[in-house]
Amino acid sequence: MACTISVSLLSEHVDGNIGDDWQYSLEVEVFNPESTGTGRLEVENHKLTPGVTQVPANQRTIVIPAGHCDATAAVKLTLTAAEVDLVFSDSNESTSEISVRCPGEGSRPLTFEREVSVHVEEKPRILGGAATLIVKVSLVAACE
Repeated sequence: MACTISVSLLSEHVDGNIGDDWQYSLEVEVFNPESTGTGRLEVENHKLTPGVTQVPANQRTIVIPAGHCDATAAVKLTLTAAEVDLVFSDSNESTSEISVRCPGEGSRPLTFEREVSVHVEEKPRILGGAATLIVKVSLVAACE
């Protein structure tokens, strides 16, 4: 039996005000000694009012192979975000890694929720300002 990790976006939020036109992507890489899988979730340019938490427009789920059941996989999450402007869009990326244990054969799926954030500074620097995009992610490990 093989383990899979399903990844979906639960919510999005911006702290700080450098604008309300945002787009971002979450690159997911799964590693274990025997396999590697990748996937990507993208959220197109949309309105995200600072201080408001909302459900992302992209409600898609990606499923990534994660090796054998009852194993532990390293999951690398890379969030790349841009506050979209007419001339220069302000962007940045951040990476975090977590360990996800796959359930054993016949066991129920295991759900993990994590927040991933990226700090974006407004450019040119004369204007100042910064914001942090925070995305809540669900990871579900299942033995199939």
